[in-house]
Amino acid sequence: MKGFETRYTARSHYEIAAGVPLRRAEEQWSSNKRGPQGKKEEKPHWLGDNIPNPFEGTTLIPYRVPAGAEARLIISNSEGKVIQSITLDPKAESIVLKNEKRIPGVYYYSLKLNGQIVESKKMIITGRK
Repeated sequence: MKGFETRYTARSHYEIAAGVPLRRAEEQWSSNKRGPQGKKEEKPHWLGDNIPNPFEGTTLIPYRVPAGAEARLIISNSEGKVIQSITLDPKAESIVLKNEKRIPGVYYYSLKLNGQIVESKKMIITGRK
């Protein structure tokens, strides 16, 4: 894996890994959409905003994928060129990316399930001071 070092985190590590309240990631996780019977509908997959964004060294990306699905996180540059593909663990709730070689700029990360991109988000890498 060139450019980003990765590690998976459990829910209890959100605050430690990202330095932000756990509540922010949990708020992204829950769905406010209501179905016909007024019950909350949750998608079987979910891709959260990276925390923090923009970031300089390390960022956390929360996600949820269905058990048994082939799940990957695809990192692309601003021109759409895939620069990294990471296999996601369905049992984990997030992944931490540590920027080691990427130049500052806009990047996109996408959740790919069973060969299809189902969600995409933008992240910004800032320059080192």
